[in-house]
Amino acid sequence: MYHWTDYIKNCLFVLMIVLVSCNRDNDNVIEDGIYVPLQIGDVSSDGIAFKGVSTRLETALSTGDIGVFRLESTEYTETRSNVKYTYSGSVWDVASGTDPIYLTQNEANICAYYPYSSDDDYTDGNITLTSQVYSEGADLCYQTNVNANSGTKKVSFTMGHCYAKLTLTFTHIASYTGYCFVKDISIENDGILTSNTLDITSGSYGTGTKGNVTVPDIGCISSGTSAVVTVLMVPVSTLSGDITLSFNVDGQKVTKLHNITSLEAGSTHDIKVDIQ
Repeated sequence: MYHWTDYIKNCLFVLMIVLVSCNRDNDNVIEDGIYVPLQIGDVSSDGIAFKGVSTRLETALSTGDIGVFRLESTEYTETRSNVKYTYSGSVWDVASGTDPIYLTQNEANICAYYPYSSDDDYTDGNITLTSQVYSEGADLCYQTNVNANSGTKKVSFTMGHCYAKLTLTFTHIASYTGYCFVKDISIENDGILTSNTLDITSGSYGTGTKGNVTVPDIGCISSGTSAVVTVLMVPVSTLSGDITLSFNVDGQKVTKLHNITSLEAGSTHDIKVDIQ
């Protein structure tokens, strides 16, 4: 005979199944060890590639913050975007007050970038690059397509640079008796990009905006000394002939050609100018 207590037991059983099912759909709940927070191991940048040198020196990152994405897929129903992880002195931990990224036994596609930014431009991972004078905060690095699941002990990132670097060195040779006041500096080529977009979740660049890149005036360079300016250049795979460096020194315009045929991301180039 079917007793009312059996009915209650069956209802409770069904309720438990529903609750477990709901928990397993929620990335912020760990249920029976299925959801595991992402653990980050080593984070480094792959250095820069010098012309004629094939190897790169990796540089470990042990300060600052990184932004991490877990991309939407058939196994993960939503993207976790720009989750901040901070180096705490020995390990990388999710920032205080931030929900960590959780992983299941299914493979997740993880990507990361450095240094972290909370700007809206980073929300979907599609950021704007601008050719500009170098600063540490603007020198973005990133890595895509890192696979991880709940069985991965720690995820490590080796990030590549988003920009190329162009270093300009102006030297006032002692025999030159002028003031050596350098201004109106312009980096010119029909293929140079002043800006472009980069999807740091896939590594895809846009088409970009072409134009010359201007550099702030240097001013007077003392006799026998040099002034150095490093510029972050939006990458270009192929330039239209040589790069022209144009500048004004003591009221006279000077142009110099330099055999640089591409500005690949992560590459560095030097232009040296002797004023004499």
